[in-house]
Order: sequence, then C-alpha cells, then structure tokens
Amino acid sequence: MIVRKEEDLPMIAQIWGGMVETCDAFGEVLSNLAKKHPACGAESYYDRVLDLRNKCYRLKTLHE
Repeated sequence: MIVRKEEDLPMIAQIWGGMVETCDAFGEVLSNLAKKHPACGAESYYDRVLDLRNKCYRLKTLHE
C-alpha cells in the first residue's frame, strides 16, 4: 500500500528491496524451525514466503 502513493521509482525499488529482506529473514526462521521440528508443517509456510519473496524481487528489479 505504501508504494501505491509513491511516485519516485528508486524509492519504490528500495521499498520492495526492504520487503525482500523481510522475506529472507522470515524464510531463515521458518527454515530453522522446519529443521528442528520436521513434523510442524513450517515447510509449507516457507514455500509461501519464498513465493512472496520472488514476487517482491521482481517488482524491485522492475522499478530499478
């Protein structure tokens, strides 16, 4: 929602870059959780975060 109001393309790319970093952090936590507790189902959430990260990365590179 933040980028909808932003007009500066480098700023939009920076915001999407921040989302990529956030997804990377969440992915690392979920990956560690899945390794420690394989039956907890964290792998499915990891896959969803990875999909979101890839979308954010595409939007970041689009606005660079």
